[in-house]
Amino acid sequence: INLHSPEGVYDVYFDEANLKVWVMKAGYAPGDEVPEDEQPEPVDPSTIELYMLGSGCSTGWKLNDMTKFENNNGILTWTGYLKPEEFRFPLQKVAGTWWPCYMISPDGQSLVLGHDDGDKVVYTVDYPATYTITINATDVENPTFTIEPVETALSLVGTLAGDNNGWNNT
Repeated sequence: INLHSPEGVYDVYFDEANLKVWVMKAGYAPGDEVPEDEQPEPVDPSTIELYMLGSGCSTGWKLNDMTKFENNNGILTWTGYLKPEEFRFPLQKVAGTWWPCYMISPDGQSLVLGHDDGDKVVYTVDYPATYTITINATDVENPTFTIEPVETALSLVGTLAGDNNGWNNT
């Protein structure tokens, strides 16, 4: 991918197998020796933006309605309702742009970085509920994640019939 910005032109390279992304000055590739004065600044984890998208969440596939993960110094958190359908985490909120994005591997054990439909993998939650997804991107080259249902308190109003009240539920 070729990016144009006020600061210059950059090439973006994806290493899906190792979940790495490089942003290099145009004309250079990962592994090339880049002069010190042309090397990009390291990624600051506190500046990473990540969004929630998919049929498994409330925003569906509407790019303009994606909800943003909260970023606390590289610890990205999203809490919301998920149902057992597809979802993914785009790295940008740009109209008409679905990729690049992170996805959870089908076995639920790792993050997968995708850059087009050919990279798509699908993980679904087991049951509909409110979940918290936390992605630790403090090591930007090796992010980790957890996905956990949110515990909710259930209270019963009334009395249940049983031996404790002579089978009277009033």
